[in-house]
Amino acid sequence: MDLASGEQRPLASPRTSASDGVLTDDWCFDAGSLDWGNQLLRRIEGARLVILDELGPLELTRGQGLLEGLKLLDRRECDMAVAVIRPKHLSLARTLWPEAAVIDVASETVSPETVLGELGDPHP
Repeated sequence: MDLASGEQRPLASPRTSASDGVLTDDWCFDAGSLDWGNQLLRRIEGARLVILDELGPLELTRGQGLLEGLKLLDRRECDMAVAVIRPKHLSLARTLWPEAAVIDVASETVSPETVLGELGDPHP
């Protein structure tokens, strides 16, 4: 979803035996939507907040998917970036971005207020 315009495109559908293209064990990704998402991410400069939900096996281990999201994080040009990473990819993400804070949102003790407090103010 492009938060600036509100435009949405379907990113993936459940994988079936007839699925073709960019595949994971469970999902078939729409190549056109991936291209669109990468175009949006490529244009981001100096944003106050970027949310990437999620960076997964396509990006982190296969060199596919929303690769412009990885590049955006690597450039460190945003005031704040939030990337959703599944636990099984967290150790790789920590090597890519060792300075990043990790917030375990799956914990039963985490509330929205806790997450916002952990994120802090990008303009102290």
